[in-house]
Amino acid sequence: MRHHPIISAAEAIRPHLSTLLGEHAESVKTAVEALLNQAKQGQEIESELLDLLGKYPATSAWINKKLAEENSLSKGITLSYNELPGERGPVSGAKYYKCPSCDYRWTKILDWQTPPNCPEDGSALVEDN
Repeated sequence: MRHHPIISAAEAIRPHLSTLLGEHAESVKTAVEALLNQAKQGQEIESELLDLLGKYPATSAWINKKLAEENSLSKGITLSYNELPGERGPVSGAKYYKCPSCDYRWTKILDWQTPPNCPEDGSALVEDN
């Protein structure tokens, strides 16, 4: 049987079926085992497994979480968040310019940028603190 994340997830969910499905657990477990046996014989049964386990909200959520974990682990991604180092606060790198005679404003984001002339009246822009 070839390794497929859906097949691995179906194998992993079997011990949890009674908790997840209660009275429906035995029939679903029997159907899952039958499909896994077909997979061992080389048949492609992934969509049938997803259809079967997707019928019930509890198994659908469990399978989706398991597949997301396997996908992120295979890519070397961890499901966590770490804040960026340093202190939080406004970015101080931008410089602001304004036209001395109208309300036009322009922001210098990169060091190599040169403030343009005002598109309204052609005046040179002045730094705005």
